Amino acid sequence: MICGAKLLSDVRDDLEILSLICIAFAVLYIIIKVIQISSIELGVTNKKIIGKTGVVIAQSLDTYLEKIDNFSISETLGGKIFGYSTIQISTTSARLRFAYVKDAMTFKNTVMDAIDAREDERLRKQAEYIGNLSQSVSGTKPFAASPVNQQPNGVFCRVCGAKYSPNAAFCPNCGSTI
Repeated sequence: MICGAKLLSDVRDDLEILSLICIAFAVLYIIIKVIQISSIELGVTNKKIIGKTGVVIAQSLDTYLEKIDNFSISETLGGKIFGYSTIQISTTSARLRFAYVKDAMTFKNTVMDAIDAREDERLRKQAEYIGNLSQSVSGTKPFAASPVNQQPNGVFCRVCGAKYSPNAAFCPNCGSTI
């Protein structure tokens, strides 16, 4: 009987030690995850997306919005419960994964809005440039419209009719060879 009680006591002590070890590993795991979550930094400007993740092995992302090829979000069951997701961003030169991102869908929408705004701005500037170019082309005077090619006060371009100095090699207005 004493031998059985001693054996039961030893098993109980071993279970206590084992449970303390399990609790220590669980606490260590939680501390590591908290550090991982707090080390993630993501941001968006009107031109770039910037991000950093990792403590021991750090990865960073600093790329122009035009260079983003793919932006995906994945969630595990635990992520759905606690509101964390994994974001994967593929660019023309790299692919980075940011785990444990809080409110990832809002961040994705912000990035997509910034990409759309950047593209709209690019198209607006391109249309403005083409409009200015077409105005300058349509506002030029053809060769036949200029009354004279040579006048005492200077010389006129045969392409656009602009006045230039007699020793010039190119027209200052249209750039054609004189």
